[in-house]
Amino acid sequence: AEDWNDVMNINDTDKAYDQFKDKFMSYYEQNLVFAPHRKKSKWKRPWLNFELLQLFKAKNKLFKNYCKNPTNPNKVKYHEARNNVNKLLRKARKSYYANKFMKSKGNIKQTWSVINELFGKSRNSLPCYITVNGQDVYDPHDIANRFNQYFVNIGLNMCNTFSETNAADYRQFLPPQCAASLFLSPVTETEIIDIVQSFKSTNSCGVDNINPCVIKKIIHYISKPLIHVFNMSLSTGIIPSEIKIARVTPI
Repeated sequence: AEDWNDVMNINDTDKAYDQFKDKFMSYYEQNLVFAPHRKKSKWKRPWLNFELLQLFKAKNKLFKNYCKNPTNPNKVKYHEARNNVNKLLRKARKSYYANKFMKSKGNIKQTWSVINELFGKSRNSLPCYITVNGQDVYDPHDIANRFNQYFVNIGLNMCNTFSETNAADYRQFLPPQCAASLFLSPVTETEIIDIVQSFKSTNSCGVDNINPCVIKKIIHYISKPLIHVFNMSLSTGIIPSEIKIARVTPI
């Protein structure tokens, strides 16, 4: 097991998390081997079973035979096989998506995922620019800042559109403020492990480029320094700056 005493001896939340992340990333990059992404074959469709693949091969064989010997009987045989394969293919595809829609019934997120898959739409097809006050913005950092400015100021801008009313002061009908109204128990190792194990098994990485599946497999080895950082964050009210960074994708 790795020695995390250098992290446990730090009493500053930001410094402790930075030390943990630096040490973790050094082992992560040294020991993790990334396999190259392989593009899926267009023939590897989930509704293609063994029988359909055999019919595909038979159809292709008839086509090659027709190309070598372009007689009318060979042409008829090939067209019959082609039409039969296309008919069975459409039927299998229709049955496949019908079953997927039945399984996702009542779950709007899964339903839209099936719809996007059916129409070949990708979630990563984002616009390359936005228009702000009649001006087109292409730079990704500028686009992110424009979205940030919009959402940061939306409350104030909406407030400025309201007319003044004679509503009573909130202090006349709300109870006095209680400074000690929130109580949190210290984080435990079991709690951290259970939460991480409940993560969805996906290869989508955040801004730190860490694979969630890897974290699920090694959480038992990194839980102690995380307990130290999280409990220190709860006791001081300071959240590590690195954790505040998020990848926001407008949809």
